Amino acid sequence: MKEIIDMVRKAEDCLESAEYNLAGDFLDAAVNRSYYGVYDCLSALLLSKGLYAKTHSGAQTLFAEHFIKAGIFPKQMSVWINYCFEMRQQSDYDFSSKLEPEEAISCVVYSRSFILSSKEYLEKECKIEFN
Repeated sequence: MKEIIDMVRKAEDCLESAEYNLAGDFLDAAVNRSYYGVYDCLSALLLSKGLYAKTHSGAQTLFAEHFIKAGIFPKQMSVWINYCFEMRQQSDYDFSSKLEPEEAISCVVYSRSFILSSKEYLEKECKIEFN
């Protein structure tokens, strides 16, 4: 349980950093931190079911299988993960592209929503308390 709590706290730190970077117009950094907020929370959710993925795509696949197909979360959450992942890939590795502010804003919003939904699930279903 402590590891799950630590992962969620790290996700929240990433989100805070994303919001700070967005406010400073550091769009690439905001997208990167937004994605890692999602990924850290995603990893916490997987761990709550005793699952671990070695890759980012593996984590997305396990999440879809154990949380989306099982009806625990709406399909929209997979859309958020994929969007944030694609934007992070673009911002980190496509040096010729430039992110639009709306894309970075969407990543921050999706990350915030993903983290909140994940915490609600972990509190209700796993009886984990976040203070």
